[in-house]
Amino acid sequence: MVCLISVSALLVAACSTGAEAFVVKPPANQISVDSPTSLFAVTKSDAEALLKKARELKAAAAEAEKCLHDVLLEKQALSHANTDAVIDHLFPDSGSSADQDMSGLVSRVKSKRPSCELLIKVVKRLHEREVEAKGLAHVEPSVHHDHTDFHVVKSKVNTKELERVSGLIDQLISAAEVLDEEYLKNKQTKGDKTSHHSEIMHWAAGDMAKTLSEKAKELRREHDGQFKKRQQEFYDAARKKDKQGYYEEEF
Repeated sequence: MVCLISVSALLVAACSTGAEAFVVKPPANQISVDSPTSLFAVTKSDAEALLKKARELKAAAAEAEKCLHDVLLEKQALSHANTDAVIDHLFPDSGSSADQDMSGLVSRVKSKRPSCELLIKVVKRLHEREVEAKGLAHVEPSVHHDHTDFHVVKSKVNTKELERVSGLIDQLISAAEVLDEEYLKNKQTKGDKTSHHSEIMHWAAGDMAKTLSEKAKELRREHDGQFKKRQQEFYDAARKKDKQGYYEEEF
């Protein structure tokens, strides 16, 4: 009888001890969420951390975009310099009458053996320089780290530059007409009716003058009244869109 009572007492004690052993206690450093103030502090801290991370990512993206923009500007400047060098070769500013006649220009084009793509770049560059020299208004984009601006640029008239580049596009087209005639005549003499890839790339298969003339007309149309109106509408819409995006990205 005494043994049974002792066993029962031990079981009760064991159960009591086991119940306390299986109680899961929260870590000492865990903040209780029972208090609204503590919960608010945790939420605010997390939000601030996320905002800080977002600002860091935004700053890194802005820096990367700026670097990319600088690289593009450098490439553009290098491209302009290379094209201007070709222009100086084709149209030397020596003042010599021999450098101004058509036969001299045709000889220089033939010696340079420029591709059709390069001559189109020459036409575009001459047009850009002529527009700037005339002081004509045109729309240019300006890329910033967080948005893009479009603004109307109007430079002062540069008389010296205007005298240098005026009429050069038409002279180049005239020289291309001479080269087209030579090309077609040589093909006819040889009885060759096939246009090879190299001939198409370098002489546009006898259509060089037409190609350059169409490009020149396209560029000159950009400064008529209707095109200016479309450019201004595009500028206004782009500026409105960029402003909206800029405010949406602010924290």
